[in-house]
Amino acid sequence: MNKELIEHLLTFDVIKEAEKMTMQPYGKDDTTQRLAALNFIKRSQKLAKELKLSSDTHRGMSYLDFINVVVSEGFVPVLNESFQGKGYESKPVTEVYLVFYHQSKGILLTAESFGGSMVNRAVMYYNWVPNPLDKEWHRATASGRLHGQVWAGYHDVNEALRYKLDLLQHKGYFCKWIQQPSVYLLNYMEGRTLTQVESLNKAKMQKLPELVRNAILA
Repeated sequence: MNKELIEHLLTFDVIKEAEKMTMQPYGKDDTTQRLAALNFIKRSQKLAKELKLSSDTHRGMSYLDFINVVVSEGFVPVLNESFQGKGYESKPVTEVYLVFYHQSKGILLTAESFGGSMVNRAVMYYNWVPNPLDKEWHRATASGRLHGQVWAGYHDVNEALRYKLDLLQHKGYFCKWIQQPSVYLLNYMEGRTLTQVESLNKAKMQKLPELVRNAILA
């Protein structure tokens, strides 16, 4: 695994780099927008190539292959649902929504399909204690916030699940939850019901096994 290259590609800001080259703001310049789009394509291709070499999750990966990586990392399925989705071109398709739990690390992970065979949204939620002696521990985090010494956060893991797990473990350790991050358990069809998101999310949490509910403070 070329960790330095993967980190560079994950954090590469295609819009900022395009603006540097054209000296024009992205929102007001067609050339900058086209260059940013080209940068995004090139960045995605390079990142997918590197992640494939380390058998990590990557864009364009099949849903089944993605799930195989998740299971190989020690995650166990705790909720399995199917639902009727729109898929490509709004054609009805049966989708799969899975929730996994990693007991020793205390990580909750969700993964839903799109079009029946591709990965749509995949997110892991966790509590984690950074190493206070590591001045760059923030490099391992994404969304979330610090509660005392514990970071309650979440990562998009469509790309680089293994890399992100490895980085978190090198810069701290996963711990028992003391604060629940913004856990979102709705599939993409349920998420369209904007007025019922909170109640649907709570109901979905209650479908999880008691052991998991207690662990994630649900």
